[in-house]
Amino acid sequence: MIPSFYETCRNQLVSKLAAVEYVALTTDVWTSDTNSSFVSITGHYVYNNTLSSSVLETKQLVENHTGANIASAIAEVLENYSISSKVVTVVADNAANMKNAIEEHLKLPYQPCVAHTLNLVAEDALSVSETLKDIVKKCRSLVGHFKSSTISTAKLQQAQDQLGLIALV
Repeated sequence: MIPSFYETCRNQLVSKLAAVEYVALTTDVWTSDTNSSFVSITGHYVYNNTLSSSVLETKQLVENHTGANIASAIAEVLENYSISSKVVTVVADNAANMKNAIEEHLKLPYQPCVAHTLNLVAEDALSVSETLKDIVKKCRSLVGHFKSSTISTAKLQQAQDQLGLIALV
């Protein structure tokens, strides 16, 4: 039942993508809790004057995360959806292997992810100050306490309610 539903949805998406002129991609390599690696590819496109996004595929990466191996996995997805010639840019994190996969192997325009870049800037800024490191450590400890204690979380919510504050937990 699930495989036939998947095929139906996939065929509908292939038809949609056949009708669009351009596709932008976002992609990321990630590791599951069981230490399995995957690459996810999402297509972003305008269909019937509406901006749309669709996860094209999430593929397991059993080989090393080299630019060539990542590019091979992405290229296979692009071929499966017949969109290789429609891709105008690819957004990915700032990892050298991702940039290499996109620019050197796939020969596509690469855009570093702004959120990832800002995160790297923030991490660098926090790492240079011992005072900031100490503040972050204390904040993490505080958050960890509330995440692991339902009683403390309930008391915090009650105090926020009494003070007329919006509960953030």
